[in-house]
Amino acid sequence: MDRIIAYIHAFNHVTALTPIAKQRLFDFFDFDIEKIWNTPLSTIQKVTHCHSRTLENYAVEKKSIVPESLYTSIKQYHLKIAIYPKFDHYIKTLTDEIIPYPTLLANIPTPPPIIYIRGNLCSQPLHISVVGSRKVSSYGIRATKDIVHALLQHEILIVSGLAFGVDTVVHETCINENKPSIAVCAHGLDTIHPITNTNIVHKILNFNGGLVSEFPPGFPPLPHYFPQRNRIISGLAHGTVVIEAQRKSGSLITAFHSMEQNRETFAVPGSIYHKNSEGTNYLIKQGAHSVTSVEDILTEFHLQKSLSTGIARPKLPDLSPSEKNLLNLIATSGTHGEEIALGARSLPQSELHACLTLLELKGLIHHTDGGFYYRT
Repeated sequence: MDRIIAYIHAFNHVTALTPIAKQRLFDFFDFDIEKIWNTPLSTIQKVTHCHSRTLENYAVEKKSIVPESLYTSIKQYHLKIAIYPKFDHYIKTLTDEIIPYPTLLANIPTPPPIIYIRGNLCSQPLHISVVGSRKVSSYGIRATKDIVHALLQHEILIVSGLAFGVDTVVHETCINENKPSIAVCAHGLDTIHPITNTNIVHKILNFNGGLVSEFPPGFPPLPHYFPQRNRIISGLAHGTVVIEAQRKSGSLITAFHSMEQNRETFAVPGSIYHKNSEGTNYLIKQGAHSVTSVEDILTEFHLQKSLSTGIARPKLPDLSPSEKNLLNLIATSGTHGEEIALGARSLPQSELHACLTLLELKGLIHHTDGGFYYRT
């Protein structure tokens, strides 16, 4: 067991600090997690700008945490882990439980330092998250089934949140199509919530899908964890589709995270007389793509439908693996060069610039003086 992994896992048990506060510490200490753990409270407050009460809670939590003993809980529940890439240079020994951290998630403003996984993190060329109301209407159920079914025909990996309503319909549709899906949970993966979705969880795992959480084993599904996990639902996908949502809802939080992460955001319009349409109609006003058919989604990702097979074929020239990886990092709405470099950190700078130039010559991207790259 690597000592640094134990400290990352332990730091993830600290709930007093928000993801933003933790990110400030990571940036300030250059991801030296052991140094953060042993830093005086006065420095923690200076870096995070947290309130004194928050600092007190942080101190109390730390006293009850022993990094080395906590690490055993991962193996106890047969969980895999993925460590945020910036910690890689501190980790000397990689064990079987560690898998590559998702590139898409690494590019969000506050990526979790560690994620816990049951099953598999599948990798398809395109990932789409589909979310919506817990109190889904018959219209929402039909729209969810039709859209997810159509996306699955195009070999797109579906991400959702395992909640009641739209999320449940999403995962059930994937199961019925014998396709994998990813469920992002707002609790430790030693439990299932809601318990009525136990059968769905088993089928997700049977169909090579997976469960993901930033919360360690033993963490219950508390209400304030759900808004926090929504940034991961959108962060694991190239785009987010909201089927139904009220004006104040977790689905809208996911959609706004998607926008902040420079991912494509879609909303299904609905009746002006139904509360479940207030949120989606509002999102469209805020710039989300209106979805009246799956083609509205496919078009944004430069996919076309083959009349003979019904399978999406990328409208792309021959690309090298490096060019394909870079293209997947660039959103239609724009991605800054620094974010691209972070996502392609294993690529030498000279090769990175060469690939970006080739993608531009092939007419697939263009860039601006502000350092942003756009898909064309």
